[in-house]
Amino acid sequence: MRCGKYTAALQNPEAISIDPHCCISLLGSRAELSLQAESVKVCSEWFAALNKVMSVSSKTKSDGQPPEGPSPSKAMRREPVM
Repeated sequence: MRCGKYTAALQNPEAISIDPHCCISLLGSRAELSLQAESVKVCSEWFAALNKVMSVSSKTKSDGQPPEGPSPSKAMRREPVM
């Protein structure tokens, strides 16, 4: 995750007028996410919140095991509604 215009969408000529200080680029190995905030202040708040979420989700317990809770695949499953 970086502040600025680092994704293909934000480097597109149509995005030239967008302030890079209002942009967040999340780059993954298989996907990317481009965010444009309405102001530098909002962008800073988003960046801090995303950074916190990412750091909390990557922490492990002292024994090296991931935090307790459902596995991501189980958490994403939805039971059909009838």
